[in-house]
Amino acid sequence: MKRNKIFQFTLILFGCFSLTFAQGNWELLIPSPTSNQMVGLYFIDDQTGWSVGEYGTILKTTDGGETWSIKEISWTFDLSDVYFPTENIGYAVGTDGFIIKSTDGGDSWSQLNNQYVNNINRVLFKDENTGWLICEKGLILFTDNGGESWQQQQSHSNSDLLGVDNVGTNGLCIVGMDNIILTSQNDGKEWSVVEYSESQYDFYDVFFRDGENGWIGGNGVLLKTSDGGVNWIRQEIGQIDYYEIAVNNTFHMGTTGENAILNQVFFYNDGLTGIAGIAIWDEFFNQCLLLNSVDAGQNWEGTVYGNGEKLPMYGRFCVLSGNRVVRTGYCGNFLYSNDKGKTWHYFDEEKRFWQEFVVGKHGKAVCHKHNISQQDGSDTYLRSNDYGTTWQTFTPQFFDADGKLLNALAFDLGSLGDDEETLWAVNQRDMANAYLFTSIDFGLTYHEVHRDFKRSAREIDVETYFLTSDTLISYSVDAVETTAGQYKSNLKFLYSYDSGLSFITVNNLDIWNDITPPKAPELDYGPPTASDHYFLDGHEGFIVGKDGNIIRTTNTGKTWENIYSGVVENLWDIEFINRQIGFVVGDFGRILKTSDGGLTWRKTNSNTQENIYCVGFVNEQEGWVGTENGLRYTIDGGETWQGVPLRYAHGAIKSLIFDPDGNGYAYTLSITNLSYMESSGTYLYMLRLVNNDVAVDPVDREGTEPSTFSLSPNYPNPFNSSTRIEYNLPNSGDVLLKIFNIQGQLVRTLVNRTQEPGSHSAIWNGHSDAGSLVGSGVYIYQLECGDQIKQQKLLLLK
Repeated sequence: MKRNKIFQFTLILFGCFSLTFAQGNWELLIPSPTSNQMVGLYFIDDQTGWSVGEYGTILKTTDGGETWSIKEISWTFDLSDVYFPTENIGYAVGTDGFIIKSTDGGDSWSQLNNQYVNNINRVLFKDENTGWLICEKGLILFTDNGGESWQQQQSHSNSDLLGVDNVGTNGLCIVGMDNIILTSQNDGKEWSVVEYSESQYDFYDVFFRDGENGWIGGNGVLLKTSDGGVNWIRQEIGQIDYYEIAVNNTFHMGTTGENAILNQVFFYNDGLTGIAGIAIWDEFFNQCLLLNSVDAGQNWEGTVYGNGEKLPMYGRFCVLSGNRVVRTGYCGNFLYSNDKGKTWHYFDEEKRFWQEFVVGKHGKAVCHKHNISQQDGSDTYLRSNDYGTTWQTFTPQFFDADGKLLNALAFDLGSLGDDEETLWAVNQRDMANAYLFTSIDFGLTYHEVHRDFKRSAREIDVETYFLTSDTLISYSVDAVETTAGQYKSNLKFLYSYDSGLSFITVNNLDIWNDITPPKAPELDYGPPTASDHYFLDGHEGFIVGKDGNIIRTTNTGKTWENIYSGVVENLWDIEFINRQIGFVVGDFGRILKTSDGGLTWRKTNSNTQENIYCVGFVNEQEGWVGTENGLRYTIDGGETWQGVPLRYAHGAIKSLIFDPDGNGYAYTLSITNLSYMESSGTYLYMLRLVNNDVAVDPVDREGTEPSTFSLSPNYPNPFNSSTRIEYNLPNSGDVLLKIFNIQGQLVRTLVNRTQEPGSHSAIWNGHSDAGSLVGSGVYIYQLECGDQIKQQKLLLLK
């Protein structure tokens, strides 16, 4: 297992979803159900709703949008819209003419045939059999048999169609680009073009309150009709005010509305109160706002709590009963309003925008958040005992050396000691001095242990302190003037044997200079993994850094020696799986392996040129690395590596750790900065791999141990995306659970580890050990423990 590994991120935010990789079932912890952008949204009542988005993501809620569960499908088409004419029957549509249907409330889906490959923008059904799809390039598709077949209807246009709504009992209205307004009075059998020639607009949405009164939103225009869509009158869009509670700023976006795109509109029965999704585009401000009007759409304003993320332009909102409104947010998050769209809040707002994240090897973790949504700017701190799965808030207190309680103090979480109760933090009170604090109660109280921790004005790249078993060590790069009047870098170490009360400075002029790790890519707005060091014990350890540098100490940092790496790329992380075997990873796909305790290193076949930031092994054969684009996996002790395909939006995998039970935890930042505000930041997603490369979990059977060795039928069977296999072990032992094809060839090893007596289960997601999706057919799964073997058949259908 890793020792002294510290994971830190700046400006981060949490989300939550479940996902399946080729090598194992990884699930995302912390509260949002997915990192993918959700676009389509539909509620059939106040409690039950569905949302769809990129990479074939489907979410469902049964509590009015408070919580969402992901519904896995086999396809990865981007989905644009969803509609349920009944509680059980629903349709989702997306790119390249993709259509799927559910008959069980969205829990499972099947693909419908469609000869057209136009991107589908919206779907609308009158009942469970009668429906329409509006698409790019003027395509309208109609079905009267529940999607079994689709017929094209004449739109009289080649422009993209973007909005559709019912008009009374038998009427319909469709709008689109280039002034397109289409109406039908006979369920779409015939369509009429409504001429609107006042000016040239693109229309994005249409909403009818009843059979007479309706509105169209477009680029810089709001149209209204009182005769069922026969005639439309342009309404002036007045001043648009946007209030961001976080900093109490107001943005006035003009008085004409010409730079505002109304991408969704809704008006209540009074005809005066309305809600709109409005995109503002100008040279200073690009933002999609959720705004409210109380004067029939002449003026709009809105207030949002949070950090002002840029919302996706094509996201949707749904109006529920009373005053409640739900809207898709950014990266799988949702917003809600309880006052008809006047103010908006994020779900799980308290778990957003974290500046720091530190986790230890046995589950202790702490987070620090600057609450931009608080008027006083106060900070929030959280602690976790389970790698960040659940959190508890706390307020740390800082005391100086005389025991005096300190007030405002620039604070970082620092390093987590081996006992995971001790935290070390260095705080800068002025430009010339730094102060060392320690906490022995997991962050509740910090006491100053070293004052006048002076920094040279020449010092650069100061690395955070970290604790070995008996020593506190820091290192920095100091610019030293040479006899020729030039400067060169000098690696300087500080170490303490008395828990930080006193420090000894050691200058290492005889080793390579650029050992401090490079900074993270600007795209991710935060440092990379801080796991650039590894100590085999309290005395022997390694540090890796820039330009392929590796240095080694055998006396707890008093002296260091250069170790030849054979590469010149930046190195980010180092991991040992025993005293002899270790790995170093870095830029340009570098994965180095040692078999002699770090004295010599050689390249392994990573099969990638991606930058690699972190490495973790669950045993001597199976390990993962985190890259700028995802994860890679080995089953041969790191000699060869293969990609783990991800179907979800993510940034670089920055840190990776395995706990003593074999559960893996990976941490990834989102791929972009989400806000127009300087104090805002990015998302962080924490993924958990449960018990090695499959979801293996003990099943509690009334607290009794099974008396027989048994292998149960898998469920479901047949299956499409994943199936669960349960088995009983009367005694502990080395367990093998494998999947074979009908020819007897090994397809996948699900379990290869020692397990305790009890009931266990494993998930197979239809992938081979090589990471590829296997074909439909009959497979054999075999359980072996000692001299006992059991087999069962399963059927995979694609």
